[in-house]
Amino acid sequence: MFETALQDLSYAARSFRKSPGFTAVVIVSIALGIAANTTIFSLVNGTLLGALPVKEAGRLVTFSEGTSFSYPDYLDYRDQSGVFESLMAHFPLTPVSLSAGGVPERVWGQLVTANYFSVLGLKPALGRGFLPEEDQLSGGALVTVLSHGLWRRRFGADPGIIGRSVVMNNRGYTVVGVAPPGFRGADRGILSEFWVPLSMHAQIMPELAKDKQYSRNNQWLMINGRLKPGVTREQALAAINVVHTRIADTYRKEEKKQPVSLVTAGAIPGARRFVLSLMTVLMVVVGLVLLVACANVANLLLAKATARQKEIGIRLALGAGV
Repeated sequence: MFETALQDLSYAARSFRKSPGFTAVVIVSIALGIAANTTIFSLVNGTLLGALPVKEAGRLVTFSEGTSFSYPDYLDYRDQSGVFESLMAHFPLTPVSLSAGGVPERVWGQLVTANYFSVLGLKPALGRGFLPEEDQLSGGALVTVLSHGLWRRRFGADPGIIGRSVVMNNRGYTVVGVAPPGFRGADRGILSEFWVPLSMHAQIMPELAKDKQYSRNNQWLMINGRLKPGVTREQALAAINVVHTRIADTYRKEEKKQPVSLVTAGAIPGARRFVLSLMTVLMVVVGLVLLVACANVANLLLAKATARQKEIGIRLALGAGV
């Protein structure tokens, strides 16, 4: 059987060499079908299935109660729950204008608390993350951490980028670090190419300064936490809802209490069902594309076999192989 398979492969190789055009059409047809499937699966895996590229991703959770959280709420959860190694908050920005040694470019980024990278367990590829004092409303120097992709694309992977200034929304930000390769943020569906401390919201996006961003009633932040070793999600959920009830009873007596839930970090709160449905449709469509490609190749092979029918008949009559 093995020898027969080798003969078949050898014959197929000779046939393809004799018909390079036919061979190219077959290879391109199959390649396009496989490429479409691979692309969509990679998108699905990155959006729904794959783990975040962070340390011990299984212990990282996202707070969700159908809304965002205020900064004082974040501090209460951080200081009173007792079930997390640490909590961090962040806010996805609308695209900002990056001007650095070339044509201006619109890039996506996030405002984050200073402990953002330490909570995720990430070590920068270059430089450092943010210092606690850089997250204080003190009017200090503006700083940023760049994504690895942005660093390579706009700055040619220059190792001397640390300490240099880049202009975003007409303000200069000193680059203090470059994120590790593959990391684009802690939330799937929200890709980031830079990060700045939360305290710099008025500089990076002046329209945010119109509201009292640090007031109890301004709910605008997303919260992620890393569970302590041995703490289950159920235990953490019970603990944070005790804090949630305390906050609601003290500051939001007139509002309907909706319990906080914990979802796996990287999920898309409130949109998972929609995204899952969309990705299912896309997988079905590209699956059909692959089937059509296979059907086209099968038709080409049948046409080629029909054209050789007389030749094969003569070969068989003479006792030769095909």
